[in-house]
Amino acid sequence: GASVSMLHANFLICEGRTTADDLVRLTGLVRERVYQTRGVPLELEVEVWGVEPPVLAPAAWPHAA
Repeated sequence: GASVSMLHANFLICEGRTTADDLVRLTGLVRERVYQTRGVPLELEVEVWGVEPPVLAPAAWPHAA
């Protein structure tokens, strides 16, 4: 239900019936992929409430919960 913008990777696009859970999971997947391929731990520019940290931070990160 959500995708990463082709114009700017910092934007997530809601398509159809996108839920907050879709956006949170996509955020985690993007952060994990960037870390796996580039070794860069992306910092969130927003606060996310009601979500456990492992959903948003890859387990491979040294500082991941």
